[in-house]
Amino acid sequence: MLRVTEEISPDLHNYGQLQVGFSDGSVGWYEVGWGPMMSKTAYFIKDVVGPLGSVSIDKDPTVDPSDVPKHGVVGAIIRHFSDTDADGRPSKKDAIIRIENEPDHKEICRLEQEFLHRAICDDIDLSDRMADAVSSLKIGLAAIEAIRDRKVVKLN
Repeated sequence: MLRVTEEISPDLHNYGQLQVGFSDGSVGWYEVGWGPMMSKTAYFIKDVVGPLGSVSIDKDPTVDPSDVPKHGVVGAIIRHFSDTDADGRPSKKDAIIRIENEPDHKEICRLEQEFLHRAICDDIDLSDRMADAVSSLKIGLAAIEAIRDRKVVKLN
């Protein structure tokens, strides 16, 4: 466990990195932290990296992380390509995908509640979403086990 501030109990942690090895040999990771050590830009870093390149959230660094209505707003996504030319230099420019009319925190909550209401009233099949939730829970529980026992945890 790693504590980077004394503001929390010694049996808790406020920083971690989860590495995931995939069957094709590639590795992904998720890094997370909370508390005063996170900068205004680092508090919302979300990158997905793979052999074909990466996708990153391009968040406005002037947004205050404690501004609840804006803390879920992204702004743009950067798609970086791993393609290179004969000299090993990037052969494609990054693609910037602008996101227009993003819902704020309150609107996201409203949309989630509206969907749940429709799912109940219209008997929508949520099997795929349930499977995704269970998969996420397995990953989260494996991460806790890995931190607690300081070992690699394999998921099948």
